[in-house]
Amino acid sequence: MKDLRCLPFLLIALLAAASATAQTDLASREQAFSKAMELMENNQHAEAIPILEALARENKSESVLWNLGLAASEIRANDKALRVWLDYRSVAPDDWRGRAKLIQAYQATGDLKARDEQRAQLFRLWEEGKDADLASQTVYCREQIIEANRRVFALEYFRPAGDRMIFYSFQVRAPGEEGFKITLGSYEGTNQIMRETGKLKGDERIYHLDLYRPKLHETYAFYSSLPSYEAVRANVVSILSGTLNPVSSSSQP
Repeated sequence: MKDLRCLPFLLIALLAAASATAQTDLASREQAFSKAMELMENNQHAEAIPILEALARENKSESVLWNLGLAASEIRANDKALRVWLDYRSVAPDDWRGRAKLIQAYQATGDLKARDEQRAQLFRLWEEGKDADLASQTVYCREQIIEANRRVFALEYFRPAGDRMIFYSFQVRAPGEEGFKITLGSYEGTNQIMRETGKLKGDERIYHLDLYRPKLHETYAFYSSLPSYEAVRANVVSILSGTLNPVSSSSQP
């Protein structure tokens, strides 16, 4: 017969060994995650992805999936990024930023129907006002574009308002270059002038695409009705590539 008096000591030893292993595994995961973050900070996103994927196989935590989605998006691994953002939505369904990332991912993969469905849900959640953080936002980023070595953040306004209504604002950034923006707007002053000159009637409005630098304003297009995002995006890309010329401009000394 076995000596049962030894069992408590054996159990304690096993628990201690398991605890030590768990602590070692946790330290190893934290070290791996820190390494991935360091790589991403140095723009080595491709190198960070295998580390984050290994961590995600062990535990699909919000922080791991979020950074994996960012890394995949940075190297334009769009299908991979979409899968990751879908996983992120499953573990963080109440994070509205995850839905915004899905909008970006569907845009990148060309699934515009799914993109529009996610956008409609995001706007519905914003209008409900139950998420205090989301309700406090005036814009969200619906796409990130790389064009002519520039990164463009396409911001869409939830509810354009005021005398200078803005619907989209494309924030353009590039290393070593002063940032600027291209906006789709409908300004009350512009509409009033066009009504007084007979170019607009009643409640008609004109929409315009403008580029703004610190001392330069250029207008590139006018629209008689609110254009689709696709139409505006195409013109923005043409502006950045230099194939669309302004119809008017003004500058300051």
